[in-house]
Amino acid sequence: MKDFLEHPSVAAIYESGSVLSGVADEFSDIDTCILTVGEVDLEWRREYIESQRPTRYTIAPGHFGDGDAWANEYEVRDVMFWSLVDTISDLRRVVVDHEPKTGYTTAFWHTIRQWREVGSKPEYRAKLDELKDLAALENSDDLTRSIVTYNSRLLRGVMFSLEEQIIKAAQRDDLVSLQHRTTSVLASWFDIVFAVNKQTHPGEKRLLGYLEELEKKPMGSDRLIRNLIVSYDKAPACSALIDALFEWLEAEGLSFV
Repeated sequence: MKDFLEHPSVAAIYESGSVLSGVADEFSDIDTCILTVGEVDLEWRREYIESQRPTRYTIAPGHFGDGDAWANEYEVRDVMFWSLVDTISDLRRVVVDHEPKTGYTTAFWHTIRQWREVGSKPEYRAKLDELKDLAALENSDDLTRSIVTYNSRLLRGVMFSLEEQIIKAAQRDDLVSLQHRTTSVLASWFDIVFAVNKQTHPGEKRLLGYLEELEKKPMGSDRLIRNLIVSYDKAPACSALIDALFEWLEAEGLSFV
């Protein structure tokens, strides 16, 4: 992957994901983040990938923005191209400005905290160190408060909350809407729980396993989540999961909710 540094728009290369964190399985690929200061043209990327003798490949767009993927007899690569300037700005909005999102607020931060540098250009060292310093900041009380407040209100307590939308979708027997809103409920629910534990969000995979390892969590979390996922009657299962979350938050003394 260091060959990517030959392109004038590439500042640094990092690897991340389950392979580095030690939880990879036979289905895992190698996540690669390439920080850029300009466009890495598609033809250059195609020539590089073809030099890897792929059995299959895809060039842009990736699932999460600009990205390529390929597989050969040795590995499977998922490559993302991120602007260096935008990456610093996006991370600053979370760790300094404490801007919450609808679920997965700190997942981007988690990736940067966990990744390993493969190579970089010395002329971008100052910017890369700025990114490293931002990633090393503590998970603050202000960020926890922001995530919990924002996502709690999405779940319950405002007009058109996710809970209300699930109830209405159930009354309409709108199965697609129920599925969509259920996924959103789980995203906000997990964002809150990781925030209260002062842990960055590990992403969408293996969440029940990560939940089991947390020191603090709502009572009966695993059972309630599984019940919500498999239940045809989503509305009461959703309300039970949110009830447990809010009771736990109150017990934790999070009165700002």
